[in-house]
Amino acid sequence: MRLGKNKIWAFLLSLVMVISFVPATAFALDGSGTSEVPYQVGTEADLRQALADGADGMHIQLTADIVLANHLEINKSVTITGTNGADNREISNKIIFINGDDTTVNFVNVDFARTTGNCVFIIGQNQSQNIASAPTVSFESCNISSTSDNTNGTINLTGGSLTMTGCTVTGNPYGIILNGLLSGSPIQGALNRTLILNNTNVTSTNGKAI
Repeated sequence: MRLGKNKIWAFLLSLVMVISFVPATAFALDGSGTSEVPYQVGTEADLRQALADGADGMHIQLTADIVLANHLEINKSVTITGTNGADNREISNKIIFINGDDTTVNFVNVDFARTTGNCVFIIGQNQSQNIASAPTVSFESCNISSTSDNTNGTINLTGGSLTMTGCTVTGNPYGIILNGLLSGSPIQGALNRTLILNNTNVTSTNGKAI
């Protein structure tokens, strides 16, 4: 069966219109993820999208404080900056897991807090706590506090390297714990751990800061 030219053009026009209405799957965040034009993130959903879809080595600028509804896992390299020009931005309420042997995570001018539940950071384990790794993590001009009565530290360094510059860490009862095995974790053994503190104050309610 042969179609006339008018029918062919009508078919092509219809096809173009259908394609034009297909939802776009492009990255929805403002910014390009570079150090010069970082992703602009102001909600938990935005933060999770950037961490899931952004390229390894991305840069994120927080535009608002974020109260997490669920624990957060970071398993790719990223720099997260939180200053609004005057005060630090804050991420609060849940545990942040950082893992991956080739992962480098930098926080600059971001505060972290938790008033209920357990610790704030677990570095060197995934969220399921069944895979151990040795990421490289740094904090610059950050304040990290846990005022809940927990059995772990505010920061649990179970593997990898942690460098803190110009920071404060407040724990109840512990500040920073260097251990290879958290209570209840199925991971066996311990990884090498390196802790470097530059002009950083670590305090705890029971006197055991580290």
